Amino acid sequence: MKKTIGLLIGMLIWVITAFSQVLVKDGLYFNPAGRQVWIMDMQGKEYPRALLYKVSKDSLFLVETMSKKMTSKSVPTEIKRIHYSQVKSLVTLRKSPGKQGALVGGIIGIPLGIAINAATSNSVESAPVVGPVFSEMIDQPSSVMVSILFGAGVGAGLGALVGGMAKKNWELDGSFEKFQAIILDLDKRAFWSRTSGKGIPVN
Repeated sequence: MKKTIGLLIGMLIWVITAFSQVLVKDGLYFNPAGRQVWIMDMQGKEYPRALLYKVSKDSLFLVETMSKKMTSKSVPTEIKRIHYSQVKSLVTLRKSPGKQGALVGGIIGIPLGIAINAATSNSVESAPVVGPVFSEMIDQPSSVMVSILFGAGVGAGLGALVGGMAKKNWELDGSFEKFQAIILDLDKRAFWSRTSGKGIPVN
């Protein structure tokens, strides 16, 4: 059991480390969790779905593409710039937020299932009359797997719920003040961000 827990914790640390690596180019940090974006201008025109490439002090930079993701090596054929004064509203959304949330939640839920099994194994024997019966059942290897599946299922469900809330609506109305109020949040959602941190240089 201890070896299993250690292995699962090691896997969790590896996943977190893999997702947290940052690549740097021209002073910007690559964000693999960049967002899709839908923009409506001040005349009511809706731009096609695009990827939020980067954000400057007064503009949004978009890449119109059929893809919903971008890599650090992607070289867009065209990057469209939209000044904040032209933007009435925009919506950002992570790629497949429900699936990603379910995956991460499922991975996190596995240790939860193991903990539940361990806690139940330690306490069930003290239950009157039925305690010894359930104790024998819990000691079976299958009960460990059931607990793991239960924890993973709960984690996946919660992760999918959180992921489904990844859609964000922003109202700018061409206002400089409103743009300045959300520029940091928008920057965090861009594929190339100014978020500080140590990164791996991109050649």
